Amino acid sequence: MPVAVKNATETFSRPALNRLAVGSLLGTAYVLVSLALVFYVIPTLWSAIVSPALASVSAIDKTLLILVMLAAAAGLAYGGVRFVGPAPMHGQKAGIAVGLAMLLGIGLVTEWVGSICERLIYNTHMFASSGVTVGVVVTALVGVALLVLCIQLFLRPGFERWLRILEDQGWFSLASYKKSQGQRVRRGTILAILILAGCGVFTLLAHHTLDTGPDDWGISLPFTGKVTVTDPGDAAALANSPLASDQVRIIDPGKSGLPPYAIVPRQEFEAERGRLEKAGQKAPVGGPVVDRFALRDLNDQLRAGYERITDPGKSNLKKGEVVPRDKFVSEKKRLEAENKPAPKEESPRPAAGSVEYQRLRLLPHIRFTLPILLTVFSLWFAYRLVNFPPFADFLIATEAELNKVSWTTRKRLVQDTIVVLVTMLLLTVFLFTVDVFWGRLLSWKYIGVIQIPDSVVDTRLVDGQIAEKEAELSAAEENKNSEQASKVREELGQLKKHRERLIKEKPEDRLDW
Repeated sequence: MPVAVKNATETFSRPALNRLAVGSLLGTAYVLVSLALVFYVIPTLWSAIVSPALASVSAIDKTLLILVMLAAAAGLAYGGVRFVGPAPMHGQKAGIAVGLAMLLGIGLVTEWVGSICERLIYNTHMFASSGVTVGVVVTALVGVALLVLCIQLFLRPGFERWLRILEDQGWFSLASYKKSQGQRVRRGTILAILILAGCGVFTLLAHHTLDTGPDDWGISLPFTGKVTVTDPGDAAALANSPLASDQVRIIDPGKSGLPPYAIVPRQEFEAERGRLEKAGQKAPVGGPVVDRFALRDLNDQLRAGYERITDPGKSNLKKGEVVPRDKFVSEKKRLEAENKPAPKEESPRPAAGSVEYQRLRLLPHIRFTLPILLTVFSLWFAYRLVNFPPFADFLIATEAELNKVSWTTRKRLVQDTIVVLVTMLLLTVFLFTVDVFWGRLLSWKYIGVIQIPDSVVDTRLVDGQIAEKEAELSAAEENKNSEQASKVREELGQLKKHRERLIKEKPEDRLDW
């Protein structure tokens, strides 16, 4: 006997890992590794292997490097397309873009926190000698914590739905929305956006805004600061000073072949300087490269334990000599006990220089790459904006309404123009008449709301200045000082012109309300 049985609905357990989240994170990692290969690994290997062989033809060297980088970028882009596949998961492209934006945000926040920790430890001397290690650990923990939070956010089902909604808006696709509708309004909108963006890029280039900034844009890595000591001060007199660093930064290469602002071994720098000084040519100028915290400790040691002699008195010390404080105090007490002039001191001068950090370069050669990126982004944004569904529907509706407009005939246009011009003329005459009437009425002596000063102008001050200049001119001519006489004659002419302007000035130009 047949019996109707209700089929049980099959239930599938959700996988432990979200496929969209995993694909998005893997795509983000692939893009990040590709950028590192193109902009860091290839230039580094090229400069170490190929550039020395092409040193005499630098133009060919740079051209080949650019071609290799472009080829590598094209190959990696093709590999990325194959990685995504012909039918990528719904929302994966949006997930990769959001992942890259999150990584940039994590880097900026981590750099900000690390900078705060570095300033705090540097200024307060927290954790003594282990302060740098503690700061690096805290900064790394902040970065790792933010990265873990972002990964957890990707694994949430609600975030997956949001990524799909974002991708459905069309920002990461070449497909057009209702391509055949509203074409004229869309083209006009694209043209307006491109004109606006072009004006911005042109202003950026015409005002040379990017020429005054850094050559590259990136993130400064905290606790990697190195000081190029340009003024050793009195710290050079200390024994075992960090200023005797093995690395020297070239400040002025002089006649040497050393690249400017490059860091070279001290032995190479000293050899090149000795060779040029011996030849009577301009020697290179450089400064030792010292860790920022090591230089701080050196200056603290200098201020706390040493004195600079300004007046040796009757002591054996020399003027300008930097001596330990204990030695100075004992010598001073000895001379004071013998009623002899004691030495005088001042605080020693600390070492100083410019600080530079290791940078994670995000945008090289910003003067060229930023305008190009802004132009490309403007083209893409303009195209995608007119295909953004809500805005595209608005543009389509706008064109539909414009198509309903009935344009006037030429005869009617001429008639309406004449009416407008005649109306404006009548209004002008009316307002002028009313203005003159009320001006005369309110300036009537029996009302006196508007006070018009008398036409007589007080020129006594200018007359006095003219008399003084005439006296100076006579004295200069008597002394036969032609230069002084010419100068006074010019000033006298300006004063006379000013007096004539005061006399010719109309009373209504001097209304006192």
